[in-house]
Amino acid sequence: MLLEVITEFDSFLVNEVKKAKYFSLVVDSTPDLSHVDQLATVIRYVKEDEMFNAIIKLFECNGLDIRNCRRQSYDNASNMSGVYSGLQARIKELNSHADFIPCFAHSLNLVGTNAADNDACKALRNNWQQIQQTLLNISEDLTQKAGTRAEASGLAKKTDCLETAFMTEFWGFILQRLNDTNKKLQSTDIDLTSALQLYDSLINLMTSTRNEFDYFEKKPRIYRN
Repeated sequence: MLLEVITEFDSFLVNEVKKAKYFSLVVDSTPDLSHVDQLATVIRYVKEDEMFNAIIKLFECNGLDIRNCRRQSYDNASNMSGVYSGLQARIKELNSHADFIPCFAHSLNLVGTNAADNDACKALRNNWQQIQQTLLNISEDLTQKAGTRAEASGLAKKTDCLETAFMTEFWGFILQRLNDTNKKLQSTDIDLTSALQLYDSLINLMTSTRNEFDYFEKKPRIYRN
């Protein structure tokens, strides 16, 4: 099938993207009436100074003086927390007293909550034998496609390995604590002191868990018949 591609962007768009530096990309294609694929390329970016100007205008319209701001907090994206051209840096140019504090919840997400799916680990831990038996049943079911049976057989073998059981137990323990802490950090009554205490507690837990290999090595035995 033919693919029609336009190799040049509008020069104005290119210059704006270069100024923004960071961008996201979406690409898709669909055939037209002549059966030629038309490729669509979408670039998303934040225009230079866009958020900064929007905030300053919002304050001015409501009679608020940005020089009276004493704290600012955003997520960890470079366009927000960047030390040179991020939103927090631009505001500090106007008001050096507006100290920047990264969002605790977003910081924790970057550390661990996105490393694996906590619900998946919990479901696997709580239903280990049932999941293993279901995989075995699928692998032996002749009404299933050969590829499906082969995949189920491979997964069933993995559930019979100590390494898989160990990592399920270990990650289930870690991710549950991360999830609990994350929920507390996003509560409406959280304050800075409590947030720091939650972080200290989580760090201590991670440190002590390093020496608990024997404990987690014994836990997977409960998964065996």
